[in-house]
Amino acid sequence: MDTNDSTSTTPSKSKKLSPDGRGYIKRLVELRELLNASDPDGREMTDAQFASKYLPYHDSTWGRLRADEYDGDTREMERRSLAAIIKIEQELDARGVSHNAPLFKTDLVKSVLEHVANARNTGAGCPNRLIVYLAETGGGKTALCRHIAGSWKGHIVEGRESWRASYTSGCRDVAVAAGATKDDKMRNAREAEEVMLRYLRARRLVLCIDEANSFGPHTCNMVKLILNQTPTVIFLGSIPGLWKKMNQANWFEASQLQRRAVAVVHMEKLTASEARLFLQPLIADKAVLTDACRRVADSASEFGLFDRVERIARYLADEYTGHGQPVTLEAVAKAISVTRATTPAK
Repeated sequence: MDTNDSTSTTPSKSKKLSPDGRGYIKRLVELRELLNASDPDGREMTDAQFASKYLPYHDSTWGRLRADEYDGDTREMERRSLAAIIKIEQELDARGVSHNAPLFKTDLVKSVLEHVANARNTGAGCPNRLIVYLAETGGGKTALCRHIAGSWKGHIVEGRESWRASYTSGCRDVAVAAGATKDDKMRNAREAEEVMLRYLRARRLVLCIDEANSFGPHTCNMVKLILNQTPTVIFLGSIPGLWKKMNQANWFEASQLQRRAVAVVHMEKLTASEARLFLQPLIADKAVLTDACRRVADSASEFGLFDRVERIARYLADEYTGHGQPVTLEAVAKAISVTRATTPAK
């Protein structure tokens, strides 16, 4: 367990967890329940035991993260939490326990999954195995990464600022995600590159890179090298505006990379039919449901997308259906208003 996570470290500019970060913490809570339920001796872990065995930070930090009261480097804690999720899911795999996070399979999501499946069937000599998914915050990028990695035993890497200027940093992070250990020497770019390629050549897998807008020219070349010299399928998730800026800043390398893309899927807004997936279990009246889906979709398209709809649905479940009360349009309007008040500004 890494103990260097004291709140006395230099704080980040943003003290609150991002929507993705809150999703990581929620997922860790779900995985802890699965670990407890599948324990052969029927024992339940305390916070201290869970943190000591599975989390790269103290149990006190775990408590503050769950309460969204951590006042240190939240970005670093989100990165560590994602690493912990991958570690726990691997252990559950070894136990034979199903752990796939629920994923609402909209037509857009189905399209992405179909492109990934087809890319996995592409001949190793063809480098066109890149799928790019563009969506604003709350658009399901991280959920898709987890689902894809879980479905095809892939790996998840979160793009980092250091990748913009460091080829070594990108290669090293991908190598570690693919299975490299401390015994693998990666002291320079050449060594890190060779270790990364060796692990990725071992078998065909899907490499999911979240926050792909952190790419620089070196990272674009790294991904191109992986596609050219290994059978790896690569899924990239990014915010559209930041992806566009990355392409403009690295136009030559980025254009060479995108020639290897079989699909660039852009979620521009949330539709009423997608909102229905969340709201239908809560609203019995068909007329109310139809109008509610339209209103919720319009509001979520302003900011939050799936994350916003999920919070609206949770509010309706907690405040109305959970108490045996029907969901009316007035209730939907209130849920939209309440979640708007708690939605971060653009």
